[in-house]
Amino acid sequence: MPKLTVFFEAVPGTDLQATASAVQAKAAELPHVTDASAEAMVTHGLGLQEIILGLQTAGTIMTTTTTGIVALTALIQALKKLSDEIPALSKVLVQVGLKKVPVDQLTDHDLQKLAAA
Repeated sequence: MPKLTVFFEAVPGTDLQATASAVQAKAAELPHVTDASAEAMVTHGLGLQEIILGLQTAGTIMTTTTTGIVALTALIQALKKLSDEIPALSKVLVQVGLKKVPVDQLTDHDLQKLAAA
């Protein structure tokens, strides 16, 4: 099953554990998500607070790259909406290869890489 790693930057002073639990619960309800796990993290040295969300998607949505891209696009939109629903979250990034890409800057090439993973 394809995996997707998503990073949510958190507003300073956020209760990271409670927010991670909320993100995990909401993400687990998204279509095509078979497993969701979230953990809180503070990047040492920078003081950046993040919630790392690991998603496993249903393998059946990845029957073709095109189907996968459509499903991933819908999932990314749902994650942006989830971020809007939880005020403690300030930014959403997706792991594409070795880099974190803000969801509003994902290219078709990025989506193809994610669908092929």
